[in-house]
Amino acid sequence: MSSTPYLFRELLRSLSLGSWALAALAVGALALALQLVAVGSLLREPRSAAPREELIAVPLGTLSQRELAEVHQRLAEDPDIAGVRFRFPQDPRGEALGYYRITLHEGISPDTVIERLVGWGVFERVEEPQPEPKGLVRSWAESPQGRWLLLGGMLAIAGLALGLLAASLRAAERSFRAERKLLELSGVDPAVIRRPFVLLGGLYAALGALLAAALAAVEGAWIASNPSGLGLKRVLPELFEKGAFVRLGVRALLLGIPLVGIGAGLGQLLARGAYRYPSPRSRSRISSSSSGESGEPSDPDRDPSNAERPSSASAPKSPGP
Repeated sequence: MSSTPYLFRELLRSLSLGSWALAALAVGALALALQLVAVGSLLREPRSAAPREELIAVPLGTLSQRELAEVHQRLAEDPDIAGVRFRFPQDPRGEALGYYRITLHEGISPDTVIERLVGWGVFERVEEPQPEPKGLVRSWAESPQGRWLLLGGMLAIAGLALGLLAASLRAAERSFRAERKLLELSGVDPAVIRRPFVLLGGLYAALGALLAAALAAVEGAWIASNPSGLGLKRVLPELFEKGAFVRLGVRALLLGIPLVGIGAGLGQLLARGAYRYPSPRSRSRISSSSSGESGEPSDPDRDPSNAERPSSASAPKSPGP
């Protein structure tokens, strides 16, 4: 079995309760940061203008259902009109009867059609569709001061989330300290010890991205069951557009891809700072000094024992018998 999955499993087993709590806090902060960045990108998108080939025709409130059907048939048979749909009002305080959504053929002047439809005498008003009013948050974000504050707030939240991620990895390193000492004594390669922390940092980031996407799905379901949004529609009407939360979830997942790399890089850096083995040159000097040897090649000419010992060539010859 590969050593990396085994060490990663041992790293997870060594995490204390405080490390798990800090990890959960980091994952939640990452999910919140991803959601806020996704909402900020949604606010920075240019708003689509109302198409010039469409009209809004509001019928008189005195018309019966039969008369409304006759007006619908008459609009459908008009040569300048490509399509017509009757829509009921979403706001109960608006028109009780709803309105006709009219699509004109390309190249037809809306002013000409408006003048003709008003002459029928069955419409309260006929006009081109107006863009939806801006929400409070978007109006603030599009101001010069709000633009910089929004960018600074997004960077601050992202920095706080990354700081919590780094703190959770440091807590994991402290929990794994006893196992690390055993690995050091066993002579395990430092790169092998760092790999579990790389996986742990990437795992925390991936969980944050998945949590952000799950929260977007839950929020979308809540908005669908509460159309009024408890006043949220006035603040962020962009969230009530069709498919808004789907786009938020997809963007959170896409932003989570580089975040996984950042989390893995943090794990690599923190583990690299924690596990610094001496270099081979330093180890050779340490082993040499511990054994009482200099570690350098000895020179027989500089050996004091050799200097005191006379050579055989210069030794005086003993007198013969």
